[in-house]
Parts: sequence; structure tokens; C-alpha cells
Amino acid sequence: MTPNILVTNTGSEPFSKAWNSMNFEFPVGEEVMIPEPAAKYLFGFSMGEKEREACLLRNGWLSRSEPVTKDAHNKAMARLDAFVFKNIAMGKQASKAVTLPKNRPTMTLPPKADNV
Repeated sequence: MTPNILVTNTGSEPFSKAWNSMNFEFPVGEEVMIPEPAAKYLFGFSMGEKEREACLLRNGWLSRSEPVTKDAHNKAMARLDAFVFKNIAMGKQASKAVTLPKNRPTMTLPPKADNV
């Protein structure tokens, strides 16, 4: 079983992105549970600087078609650093559903067991 990660967007702008045919929305100030591989792909979670840099391009916070200034890079890194992560122990489930766009069904997770 793949561990899940709670992601909180502490920035000032909402963010949405797809991974593995699943769309995720990260509203400001809300926790969203995603699979660990999605956290690695979207945010470079628990990965090195090179992988985190790739996320800046993948998420559109930097562009390959424009020269990257130090200011632009710092702003993009600040946007990435605005996401806070919390591991969820395997076997535990979050009490929230993954937030999806309105035109797609919401995947509801099983309720949290009291004895876990």
C-alpha cells in the first residue's frame, strides 16, 4: 500500500494539477490527501534539488522559453515552498475526500477507524 501525504497550500493562490489521470486541487489553507508518488511528481516531495527544480517547470512556475532570472527563480521556489507536507501512517485514512474539479466525481475515502 502506497503511503498518503497530506498537502497544505500555505501560499496565497490556489493550485490544481493532474497526476496519473487524477486531478487535484489545493485550495489555500486546506489539507488535501494525495498518494506519495503524486507528491513526488507534483512537488518533488522528499527528493533532491534537481527534482524540485523540475517541478517549477512542470507546474508552469518557470518557463523554458524565457531566460530565468534570479528573481523569477526565487518567486517560483517560494511558490513551491508554500506547500507543507505531512506523512500519514500506512493503514490510517484521512477523513476528507480528495478535492476534484466539479465536472469530475469525487473519490470518497473510507471513514477513519477508531482503533487505528
